[in-house]
Amino acid sequence: HLTFEKIHTSNASAQLEISKGKLLVRRWTADIFGGKSSGEWTFDFSGKVPVITTAGSLRRVHMDQLQGDPSQGRAAGRVDASYRLTMTGSNADALSSSLVGSGDFSWRDGSIQTAARDNDDASVLNFGLWSGEFKLGKQRMTMENTKMVSASGVRDLSGEIALGRDWNLKLLRTAGGGVLASEN
Repeated sequence: HLTFEKIHTSNASAQLEISKGKLLVRRWTADIFGGKSSGEWTFDFSGKVPVITTAGSLRRVHMDQLQGDPSQGRAAGRVDASYRLTMTGSNADALSSSLVGSGDFSWRDGSIQTAARDNDDASVLNFGLWSGEFKLGKQRMTMENTKMVSASGVRDLSGEIALGRDWNLKLLRTAGGGVLASEN
């Protein structure tokens, strides 16, 4: 078992190598968020500022187990993702603000329920598949080349999600019409 703040893993396994100010975590595997995580990590302490790089994947992760504050809305379904990330800094704030990377994802049998605000009702977006690519930088995830397949058809999706949970997404039907979705 391995716990980082609010993230708990079980059945964690890795090969560790320490050399010249670096910690290499190879063949990382763990059960996390109801799914599996695997990858490689490098923690480089040889320079003035620590650098962390990682490449890996998440498989069959349960979105409802990733939830932070339930008042922000709810998500369901299972996600597969592959990623490459780099961050620098000596504390959590510096690491978070320096995070850059990219990857791809596939979210199946999904739903996103927004939180009700003032006199508005909560809304729910259901889909069979949402897949595509993402880039991380400036504390934002930018969606690229993504498609969402639902009972109402196939839509291209673009936009960004702030790591602080704000999002601004634009859903477009492939035939042209579209829906704009945003949460602030």
